[in-house]
Amino acid sequence: MTRGEYWLLETAIESAIPVLCLDSGNIELFLNKMGHGMDRHLLIRTLSDLLYDGLIQVYTFDHRDEVYIPSLEQISAALDEKSQLGVGGMYYQLTKKGAVMWETFAAPEWNLFIDESYGWDEEMQQDNIGCLISTNQELLAKYFKHSNLNGYPVKREHSKWDILRPWQATYWKTLPIGYRVRFEYPPDHEPTIDEQEMFRMNRPTWYAWG
Repeated sequence: MTRGEYWLLETAIESAIPVLCLDSGNIELFLNKMGHGMDRHLLIRTLSDLLYDGLIQVYTFDHRDEVYIPSLEQISAALDEKSQLGVGGMYYQLTKKGAVMWETFAAPEWNLFIDESYGWDEEMQQDNIGCLISTNQELLAKYFKHSNLNGYPVKREHSKWDILRPWQATYWKTLPIGYRVRFEYPPDHEPTIDEQEMFRMNRPTWYAWG
């Protein structure tokens, strides 16, 4: 597996990725990680190789259940799309085969994985909700207590805890149990760059190749 192939697999382990961002000048800012280092020609070829090897699949945002193998021309056109994220556009994600391949290389420790999100909570029908989930209750409690939570000022004493059985940890990985804590954060607070950097540095490392 090449460095570029692994980069593309690793980038999509938690969620599908819009193809248009892969050739963006601010890819590091958008994905919060180092870029892939491939020129446009190699990027298109690498995406195509992963598709034909059955390691990734693509779909358009408006037709998520209709996966297909695009041509090189279609991949190139997707990189040039100007649509807003979430409106049309091509997305890629791991297949089951691709997930197995990534796990083989990365050797993830799922008991160290914490899913963390901020925004609209569909279940609570409420915005400005932070949510942390982990299969490791002790790790989650320590992280919730000591993390700066992406720079948001949070009243931890008002948090709500529950348990998910089973827990859909990612779109392709299900774990037997997940401990969840949810909390509100103020809508008018914009985390500083320093606060966001501290948040990233405090995230637990849960796989070998990152």
